[in-house]
Amino acid sequence: IASLLPGFAAPCLAQAPAAQPMKIIFDSDMGGDTDDGGTAAMLHALQNRGEVEVIACIFCTGTGAKYNEFGAGYWDAINHYYNRGDIPIGANKIPNENREGGSKAIFGFKDVEGIAKDTARYGQKIISSKQCPSAIEVYRRALAEAEDGSVTILTVGEVNVIPRLLDSPADTVSPLTGYELVARKCSRIVSMGPPYNWGTPRLHDPLPPNGWGWQMLQKLPPNIPVYASPEGGQVRSGMSLYKTPVNNPVRENYRITKGNTIGPSSSHHSMDQCAAYFAVRGAQPGLQRVTSHGSWVLGSARNTYNVWNSNIDNPMHFKVDAISNNDLGKAIDALMGELPIAISITSPRGGEAWEAGAKHDIKWTTKGNFPRVSIAYTTDGAAWKKIADSLAN
Repeated sequence: IASLLPGFAAPCLAQAPAAQPMKIIFDSDMGGDTDDGGTAAMLHALQNRGEVEVIACIFCTGTGAKYNEFGAGYWDAINHYYNRGDIPIGANKIPNENREGGSKAIFGFKDVEGIAKDTARYGQKIISSKQCPSAIEVYRRALAEAEDGSVTILTVGEVNVIPRLLDSPADTVSPLTGYELVARKCSRIVSMGPPYNWGTPRLHDPLPPNGWGWQMLQKLPPNIPVYASPEGGQVRSGMSLYKTPVNNPVRENYRITKGNTIGPSSSHHSMDQCAAYFAVRGAQPGLQRVTSHGSWVLGSARNTYNVWNSNIDNPMHFKVDAISNNDLGKAIDALMGELPIAISITSPRGGEAWEAGAKHDIKWTTKGNFPRVSIAYTTDGAAWKKIADSLAN
């Protein structure tokens, strides 16, 4: 934020990160269930704390079924609410590919239709996934621009886009194939796990042999570990959303899905959030644990389930479990209820004439979780000189 003065630019204040934030590509069937939006809210709160940076959003649901397309608009509304409307959103362009399949409308996407269309209230630019670039293009661009080994792919929807990413050829975005990009740029994949989104009997859309999850596991480069969290059905969160502003699109989605009411008891399962919480913070004592000896293998139900087999060890397969459903839910819910951060410089405001060598206070106001700030100034709008670093706010 800068206000220009003659020969001087007002200081720029920015939240001081604790360390280099983790880079995440967030792959989701946003709006298909309420916890997807809750996960987006949690990730924004973690980004406010400097723990993570979401570099791209991938809407994995196809466009054919009625209402599906509005998940992308809902996602853009969430990003704008948290003042991050510049995060790119890529969408799966294949019709009739969703977790219920075919042309059947999914109730969850109907719940977010009104949010996606109400651009006046939520300020988003996207209404429909038809306005988004393709998921593969956004995936490839985000990976191509990232540092080697820096990206975590967090997938909490169907994993139908990832096998196609791995099969993608070199193009104008990158001379590397999708397989080569993932091998070079990614550190791991963290998934809201089997059996729910890796290909299950309820997936009636056209599946490759043994389901998308199995295709992903077979196609991945051998240096990429997979952490999958099948937990979260008994982890409750969303209770804090009623305290947030009414223009919070996540609050509105929870209100709609809970019978048009919202309050301190309005909770939902946290299957997606459990995977995301682990992706950013790892296995926190008392909250989550990782089982390393075992393997994700094909189950017997229509050859589409992927189950954990502790008798077969794959050193690149890991299972993430909750230790305390209650405590993990509280940690997730607290993040979901945090407000967007905002900072405004109140002095100088611009237009002041200050004498060289004179002392003046720099003043600002903040909103949201903003524990520390850094201050810098510029005289030409390009080169910045630091005044103070990591000040207590």
